[in-house]
Amino acid sequence: MPYTWEDFERDYAKAHVHLLSPQERLSGLPVEEILNLPPVEEVFKHFGVPPEVIKEYLSAHKKPH
Repeated sequence: MPYTWEDFERDYAKAHVHLLSPQERLSGLPVEEILNLPPVEEVFKHFGVPPEVIKEYLSAHKKPH
């Protein structure tokens, strides 16, 4: 299977996405996709953030009811 221009564009974007702000990363997504993102605690777990750091973050960023 040949390496296509689309393959190059995807690989280039993946290699440079860290240069974009979170707002820039989300700017092209429809609202429905943004709302369907996993909860922050799942994202933290995915990246190997220790449970105590997750708890600290969540307690510091609790939304008032």
